[in-house]
Amino acid sequence: MGKIDWSRVKAVVFDFDGTLYNKSYFPLWLLLRNPLQVPSMKAERKTRKEMKNMDLGSGEAFNSYFYESMGKKQGRSAAEAKVWFNDFYLAEFLRILKKHYQPYPNIPKVLEKLGDLELKTAVFSDYSRTDERLEALGLSVSDFGYCYSAPDMGGLKPTPRLIREIVDEMQIDGSEVLVVGDRVDTDGESAFAVNGQFIQIVKKPAAQETEYPQMLWNDFVEEVLNVPVG
Repeated sequence: MGKIDWSRVKAVVFDFDGTLYNKSYFPLWLLLRNPLQVPSMKAERKTRKEMKNMDLGSGEAFNSYFYESMGKKQGRSAAEAKVWFNDFYLAEFLRILKKHYQPYPNIPKVLEKLGDLELKTAVFSDYSRTDERLEALGLSVSDFGYCYSAPDMGGLKPTPRLIREIVDEMQIDGSEVLVVGDRVDTDGESAFAVNGQFIQIVKKPAAQETEYPQMLWNDFVEEVLNVPVG
């Protein structure tokens, strides 16, 4: 058997950042463009790390906790932190994506082939405004059957409820999902929470065998395109 048991798969859920494009040097671009914002950006990262595996139940509750906690670390009110995150940080995120990054090759071919196989597809991101970020990268929500943002659902990966809600909406059993992502601790753990399969997209071949399959993006493309239809 190959790295993926396609006989089990009824849906493929793609992570976004680091999976649909090579996100190398992204923090450096943020730093070079905004050196005075480094303390605020560190506060954002620290807050997200602290909130990993926290299930706030809804997007509204997530944002309330996130802005309050991040704001305290930045010396801002929750309202000011909200403005900073949306009008500065995510706006910079979009500009950098659009100017400096391209999606991995053959994504449309992969999605078309998965459609030919009658498999459902989704993109699942740990950041909000997923639709705008896809467009900044030259992709579209319409390329995927489903589009999910973890914060809008009330948590961050790998909060088990999130992937459970996704597979429920896609009307499949958790064991029938294949999660394609670049991080084991978020994407992989999400797949494992529902007994699904996981493929880790890496930038270079693994030096040794791992407990989970790893693939270069181009190898994943080849794998998908070679799956027989029917």
